[in-house]
Amino acid sequence: MAEMENSRPHLELRREEPVVERRPRRGFSGVSAPDDPRRHGATLGERLEAARQLAETDIGGYDERRLIKITLTDKIQPEQVAQASGPRGCTSDL
Repeated sequence: MAEMENSRPHLELRREEPVVERRPRRGFSGVSAPDDPRRHGATLGERLEAARQLAETDIGGYDERRLIKITLTDKIQPEQVAQASGPRGCTSDL
């Protein structure tokens, strides 16, 4: 490795002196505590409830396949799911 360093002295890169240290990162300085924490919490709760209601509405999508949601009472292995759905998945038309 020493030979490689000496064989190309014109490519030597040195660090500029003095080395300027990086500035420390600051926290979220732009965020301040709300004036009325209770009202702020109530507003957040209202927004959360509105988001939940919006998520429950069916807006459709590009995939028009019929899907089934299954809730299991016991744990099963992923291989068992693949075996139950068959090699290409469930493709029966209703």
